[in-house]
Amino acid sequence: MGVTATMKVEAELSAGVWTDITADTKAAVGPLTIKYGIDGNGPIDLVASPGECSFALRNDAGNSGGLQGYYSPQHTNCRSGWGFGTGIRVSFTYSGGSITDKVKFRGKVTTIDPVPGQYGPQHVHVVAHDGIYDLLSADAKELAIFTDSDESTLIGEVLDAVPTAAQPVSRSLDTGVGIFPVAFWNLQGKAKALKVISDLAISELGRVFVTGAGVFRYKNRHNWGALNTSAVTIANTMQGFVAPTSVDRLINRFLVTAHPLSVSTAATDLLYDLPAGTVSIGPGETRELWCDYTDPNDRQSKIGGASVVTSLVSGTHYSGNASPDGLGTDLSSDLTVSLTAFGTTGKFSVENTGSATAWLRLYIYGKAIRDEGAITIESASAQDFGDRTMTVDLPYQDSPFVTQSVADYLQGVYSTLANQGDELEFIANENGTFMTHALNREPGDEITVSETVTGYSS
Repeated sequence: MGVTATMKVEAELSAGVWTDITADTKAAVGPLTIKYGIDGNGPIDLVASPGECSFALRNDAGNSGGLQGYYSPQHTNCRSGWGFGTGIRVSFTYSGGSITDKVKFRGKVTTIDPVPGQYGPQHVHVVAHDGIYDLLSADAKELAIFTDSDESTLIGEVLDAVPTAAQPVSRSLDTGVGIFPVAFWNLQGKAKALKVISDLAISELGRVFVTGAGVFRYKNRHNWGALNTSAVTIANTMQGFVAPTSVDRLINRFLVTAHPLSVSTAATDLLYDLPAGTVSIGPGETRELWCDYTDPNDRQSKIGGASVVTSLVSGTHYSGNASPDGLGTDLSSDLTVSLTAFGTTGKFSVENTGSATAWLRLYIYGKAIRDEGAITIESASAQDFGDRTMTVDLPYQDSPFVTQSVADYLQGVYSTLANQGDELEFIANENGTFMTHALNREPGDEITVSETVTGYSS
């Protein structure tokens, strides 16, 4: 006999206050769907895609507010607190398994699509995304250089650095298993938080995802693999099972790249030099200028900077001149200049307290951090299916020994299709065991599967 669970959809219409809007959802328009976790089972499928929840809401006068346009952001009747960024939480209760208000999605509204026409269906299509979506677009360039830190510590620093609105509701980070001598030396341009986190994770083969409850998780490679224990065993009772069946999924040659770095011994490298006649500042004006560090030996090459000098001296670190060519009256005494230094960029704040326009020269000094040349290590095995190669880059890894072990591990796993199941399907309503696992299982849980016809076992 089948079992059922009840669902609740809530909206955070004011900070910290969740309002039940389940009665306004329109299952007849389309089911509420939830998807989150890591897509794919490839060697570098280590970071989750944005989780998504989609559903429809009643927008006619029969909704809980009794107002047409209740969920249309541009309508005068729009519900207070409803709009882009409104929190969404979906939870389930299954009394047979003693599960109450188990949250299986938490995120923010990113799409609100009211169907037009007052005599039409009058519903609103809604899409919400989880915390991975926020990290995908959050800037992470304001990170300083970190030395001798593990990947978990560094991921925490990235999360701390993004705007508050983009930070996950909570986090749970495994202890890191590797130490990076230098980190955040390669964030040139508009570095995004998820890309930086991805670089850290892949450098140690850890996994990054957000749980249904919105918890940001980092699982190190040990706890994902050898130290993981199975949460459930399913043998021939699943509704469907998909395993890879093509040689395209087999890889027996890995070329894995590490990046040894060099750091200058003294903070005397000219990391940035603003050319004369480039930027001017008017009287009474204040300006901020972001300046990426470049190699003093090759200004086309972006580099990192450590021990950046922020105690600025007029004439050494900045100057101002009445003429673009620098031959006019020296106006440096009219300038108040400060520098905030990050790993790959500096932010100047310049105020002109004088009565004349000043043309600026700005200089940043520090220790240059250079990628001295990638080291690529190979691991291969002879296979009947031929030679299939994949390249993997470990952005923060500098150790050839760790790089070799990564190459050997990947080659051992992906040169065979064993233990590479792609999809498992079961009907949660079929019995209490399945319902309990459907609600309790999360990304990172190990599931043991046996299927007789395909030959997959444990």
